Amino acid sequence: MAINATPLRIPVTVLGGYLGAGKTTLINQLLSQAGNADPVRIAVLVNDFGTINLDAAFISSQSDSVIELSNGCICCSLADGFAATLDQIHQRALADPATAPQQLLIETSGVALPGAVAQYAHLPGFELASIIVMADGEQLEDQLADRYIGDTIRTQLGTADLVVVTKTDLISTSNLETTTSLIRSLSPAPIISAPPDSDLQLLVFGIGAFPPSSPPSARTSDQQATLAIASNRVRLVQPVDQKALEHWLEAAPPSVARVKGVVEGEKALLRVDRVGPRVRIQVWPNQVAAGILGTIEILSIKAHPGANQTLSQWLGDSPPKL
Repeated sequence: MAINATPLRIPVTVLGGYLGAGKTTLINQLLSQAGNADPVRIAVLVNDFGTINLDAAFISSQSDSVIELSNGCICCSLADGFAATLDQIHQRALADPATAPQQLLIETSGVALPGAVAQYAHLPGFELASIIVMADGEQLEDQLADRYIGDTIRTQLGTADLVVVTKTDLISTSNLETTTSLIRSLSPAPIISAPPDSDLQLLVFGIGAFPPSSPPSARTSDQQATLAIASNRVRLVQPVDQKALEHWLEAAPPSVARVKGVVEGEKALLRVDRVGPRVRIQVWPNQVAAGILGTIEILSIKAHPGANQTLSQWLGDSPPKL
């Protein structure tokens, strides 16, 4: 649990998973969405520019190590190593805060351990937001049984704050249940299927909100029902006690995959962010629209054992007002 009253640092999301799990596909989707109605400047650290499918029309400038996009995002090569690349981004942010990245996404190699890579998020100017590990729903059972790569994948999954299962459209419901059970035996993190585009930034970065016209009780993903995502909102219109808020977030049931929002505390606005079991509360220095302040967005997995009852109980225990 982190409560940070210092100037905001760039949140770092580490994206892990074995070869072919879909990391690059997710990055391409995020970059294509970044310039939409709710734009966000993303810096993506990748091992190979060639794997990122960037439309030439969106590239505003390019060097050997950095590609700048017209939507404010940048892609940086890791050829010089993590520390040097992060320092370069940090120096850019100090030189021009108005164009500094608002989110940093590190794509690890297929055999890298995300937990080890996440240690770089503690360098000056950054903070770890979450570790997301992608799992190939079609291949995971065989991969875990492989004597050469099984231990690597177990370790990857074991460090995840959130596990995203891909290729669920290629397997049966029973196989998906087997895959989900295998992951649960290795990781306490929430498990979801690859989300539709409209939910992607919210799940990965905690950015954006569900359309007001979508009733929370009716909104689910288009994936198989076993890993369907439901959304809920909690409105906290009065100032909240920060300690009570902390305890409430930490008590969220295992079905809760993501929580985010900005609420009024006793002395300042507080940004709330939870990914799986990882919770952060930060003093939020920016102004927030009246319709957004006090609204906490919650994404949960509908089919998680006991999800409906435990989620309802938790939502009913929302933190008390001051």
